[in-house]
Order: sequence, then C-alpha cells, then structure tokens
Amino acid sequence: MNDKKKCCICRKEYSGYGNNPAPVKDRGLCCDACNFGIVLPLRIAALAKRQNEEAANANRKV
Repeated sequence: MNDKKKCCICRKEYSGYGNNPAPVKDRGLCCDACNFGIVLPLRIAALAKRQNEEAANANRKV
C-alpha cells in the first residue's frame, strides 16, 4: 500500500497522517517538517502577539 501524500507547503512527498497547515494554507495537509519548521512557529508568534495586545489593553483600562 502506497500512503505517500504531497505536502501542500513544500510539495514534497511524505507518509503518515499529515498536519493542519493553517495559518500558512487553508486547504490540504502538510508534512511534519513544515509543521514544525513553519506552521507551529507562526501559530506561536500569533498567540504571543495576541497575548501582548490583550495585556496592553488591560493596562490601558487600569
């Protein structure tokens, strides 16, 4: 059985389940390398930005 799939980010073949590529792409699945090297860092950066903005807004209300 050939379970090779093509990553929607780097276009290389991978096997396994694949990963949600958001926020980089809206559709498809990405390989583990793109997930760990591109997708997760972007999600972490977006979360940190959101938390910083919330903290700044909380400080303005005080």
